[in-house]
Amino acid sequence: MSFVLLAGVAIMDYNVSHEANTTLFYYLPILVFSYNDKMPARFSIVFAGLAAIAWGIVDYNTNIYREGNYIAYNMFSRWVSFSAVAYVLNRFFIEKELRKTIAEQKRIQEESNKQLKTANDELNRFVGMAAHDIRNPVGAIQMTSEMLLEDETIQGETKEFIEMIQTAAANSLQILNDTLNISQIQSGTITLHTAKADYIAFVKQDLKTNEHLAQRKNQELRFESAISSIELEFDKSRMMQVINNLLTNAIKYSENGKPIIVRVGWKDEKKDAIKTEVIDQGLGIDEKYHANLFDPFTTTSNKTTGNESKTGLGLAIVKKIVELHNGSIGFTSEKGKGSAFFFTLPHSPAP
Repeated sequence: MSFVLLAGVAIMDYNVSHEANTTLFYYLPILVFSYNDKMPARFSIVFAGLAAIAWGIVDYNTNIYREGNYIAYNMFSRWVSFSAVAYVLNRFFIEKELRKTIAEQKRIQEESNKQLKTANDELNRFVGMAAHDIRNPVGAIQMTSEMLLEDETIQGETKEFIEMIQTAAANSLQILNDTLNISQIQSGTITLHTAKADYIAFVKQDLKTNEHLAQRKNQELRFESAISSIELEFDKSRMMQVINNLLTNAIKYSENGKPIIVRVGWKDEKKDAIKTEVIDQGLGIDEKYHANLFDPFTTTSNKTTGNESKTGLGLAIVKKIVELHNGSIGFTSEKGKGSAFFFTLPHSPAP
């Protein structure tokens, strides 16, 4: 468009032969004036008008255009040509400076992001190392307290103190495990070791390991499955984290005596994915927390019904593990009416 505009200006100027040898000279002040990235375009056009009047007066006084309407034509043509050139040059220099500024800001942002990533990786490594080192002594405290509780000679107030130690150690160990897991996730070092196994048998076995937690609150764990057996490719230890986390959350936020259902079935009629649901009749989750529930360190205002601990890391870990298995996760919940968390795992039928 700029070239078309300038071509039109050249044709107009060359209609009057006297102007041919002075065109470049006339445009020099416009070029100098327009070479300013902070100059608004309208000022360039105003300057072009003043320049056109000035050159018209000069031409008139030098007897170049005294006859007919040449003086008016001269001023008008100069104003049009000067304005066009001034505007085009002004926009060119502004956009050039803008591109330079954007490029510089992008470079600074990229450098800042690189430094931030390096610092974040260092922090994740430090947190992971700290959590790993602290986990061993805390685990020893938990194991020792559990052994002491099995001693029938310990009774009364002493037993209560040991139970308090055991509970605090178990909660601390859970926090350390979650911290270590989220550190691995954020640093990208978490890996899967998958193998084919009967997923239904795996879920049944995992439920048994959680029965003691439910029994403390007189809660029944019910298993429902429309599939008797199915081979899936998954990481057992990581998938155990997923199911345990969803189960312990259901237990934590459900009142005593409320049943918890674990249901397994096909995701849909395509039968290309297995859906696992953990359904409770607990406190439910307020809608304002729904959008960010799987973000790290997100906690709701709900208090656990048995004074259990919570870190706000469990669901973030669960989501990442499921996604690493090429699955998806979601939930439905209504305040005061319980929650249903579900995740899918892909199933590739045998050829």
